[in-house]
Amino acid sequence: MANQLLFSKSTANIGRMKSKILKHFNATVTIYFIIAIFFLILQLFQLKSFNGVKGDIVYSGLSTKQRGLIPSRVRRIKLTFNGAELQLTPFERLKTITSDGIIHPLDFLDFQLQEDRIILMFDNDVQLNLISDIHSKKVTLRPELPLTIPPMERLLIPINWLDDFQLVQEDDILKLSRGEEENYFLTLPSESQINPQKNLDINVSNNILREVVLEETLSGTGRTLNDWFEKEGRRNLQDVYLREINQYQNLVFQSLKGRLLNNGYISDPQGENYFLEEAIIALLKESITRNQYPSLQAELAQSASSNRSRLSYYSAPFLGDIVTQGSTLISADWRQQSQMQQLLDNGDLSIFDYDDLFNFFSTQRSLDGELQRLEQLADKPSDQYNRINGQLTLLLDLQQNQSDSQRTLVIQEILNKQIIPNIFWIKEDLLLFDQQGIAQLEDSIVLGCLLIKYGNLLDEKLLAAGYKIVLSALKFQDDLGYIPQELIYSSNGDPEASGRMLPEKVYQMVTLSPYSTRRIDLSDELGLGSWAYTGASKFSLTSTPRETVINLDFPLEHAHHLVIRGVKPFYRIDLHGIKWKSDQNFQRYSDGWVYDEQRNILYLKVQHRRPTETIRILYYDPDAEAADTEEQPQREEESPPLFEESN
Repeated sequence: MANQLLFSKSTANIGRMKSKILKHFNATVTIYFIIAIFFLILQLFQLKSFNGVKGDIVYSGLSTKQRGLIPSRVRRIKLTFNGAELQLTPFERLKTITSDGIIHPLDFLDFQLQEDRIILMFDNDVQLNLISDIHSKKVTLRPELPLTIPPMERLLIPINWLDDFQLVQEDDILKLSRGEEENYFLTLPSESQINPQKNLDINVSNNILREVVLEETLSGTGRTLNDWFEKEGRRNLQDVYLREINQYQNLVFQSLKGRLLNNGYISDPQGENYFLEEAIIALLKESITRNQYPSLQAELAQSASSNRSRLSYYSAPFLGDIVTQGSTLISADWRQQSQMQQLLDNGDLSIFDYDDLFNFFSTQRSLDGELQRLEQLADKPSDQYNRINGQLTLLLDLQQNQSDSQRTLVIQEILNKQIIPNIFWIKEDLLLFDQQGIAQLEDSIVLGCLLIKYGNLLDEKLLAAGYKIVLSALKFQDDLGYIPQELIYSSNGDPEASGRMLPEKVYQMVTLSPYSTRRIDLSDELGLGSWAYTGASKFSLTSTPRETVINLDFPLEHAHHLVIRGVKPFYRIDLHGIKWKSDQNFQRYSDGWVYDEQRNILYLKVQHRRPTETIRILYYDPDAEAADTEEQPQREEESPPLFEESN
């Protein structure tokens, strides 16, 4: 009995122990299961942070990680811009109010980054665009709303002001201000307000485009050309411009001369050595005014001889080989004429990629009368700046040649619609910007020089802008004269440079040297299609049936070459006041000439014995005429009077 009782107790104890163990086991399994579920949920909904900058908008937030087929989703986002902050969370949401008075909170779904904006996407197909214009430091909030029934009437955007910013109202103008350092205009659509909950309460009825704009009001940062002119543009910049250009010309000369190698190549501190015709020309032009031309010309001519295949007619007035290169120029004319005619017939705007169209069309016989068609083509809109510049240059050349009131309107339209809207004043710089908000310095310099060149046809604002634009670009030169290709301005107005332009390329655009190789139209003097190609500082030509007289300026003891097309067959040439015979090898000597009678082309080399040399092309024999003049009195003496003959 005692044993049975002992066994019964043991069995009961074992049962209780099993029950306890089972309870502990179940509890442990439950805990592990809960932990597993927790970590699974944690993995599925683990958050990652993101941040970035788009123009003047700084954004940051949290999103879930993508897991398998479960896509990532943005949980919260904060955007700060121009003293304001827009934050979207599950508790701070965009809301719409429909015409029945019902408030509809919208869930934030995702966002997209585009060229100049951040697009916030919500449910019910609602979008909010935040558009950043870095030129004027303007941020625009532009909603896109679907048509609904009942229609939406108001949009509530949760917004806060950053620390130290206060919203004040001055003469019906809302301004977000932080002392005198930063100020922004806040422009709201009509019948819109900021409610006590700091929501932008926007009237969106009638499906009309509504925008909220926060724009900086400080002068000198991201303002327009008109803003610059009103603040600073009325002071005379011409003297400053001339001084800066002269300094830059000197810098380029010293830079190139210091990097010139024996073989005519230029050493590049950031790359391979190179040979460039523009560098040779820049050195020669600047050496003239520094009395270094003869020695440097001889040195460059010798080194250039081994790189003759890289030279063109561009350098021929200085380096010689004028016959070969002059013929190349004429051959190039024929090819270009054919290309021009085809582009013109097709109405192709790429014709404006060519330089100096007015001069080219004016000096080509086969293109006579085509300038009117070209002018009509210049009136067509283009989306490429170099072509817009070509169109504008042609119209201004035509206007300078012969003023026309209708053409004036076309010029103004191009300037007002395609040029001026892309000129911006950021901090101290006035530059031309592309559609991506990047300051293109080469385009800026070309535009600035164009506005200066045709300043007499434009208003004082554009002439002043021309000076300022070139000065702004040159400000970024380094110690060797290199200038960045483009500038990207950050939200605080600081520029980041990229690319670089060679000093000789910039020099070619801005130089004030009078010794520029150029084609001079002589159609009025020698007939249609006639021209001179020269590097003389001054050139003039007059022509009569008896003679053609050429006057040209170049420094004493310096030689230069020129080509004249359209010279009719003549009797002789007087050079330095004496009869000068033709010689096929004239380029070996100090002076000389050769004439291509088949193509009516005269090639000349002149070494100046006086600053202005005169060349006379005679179409008669002055010696024979003088002899006839001397014989005439003698014949009159030998002829008896008529009355004596009758006796």
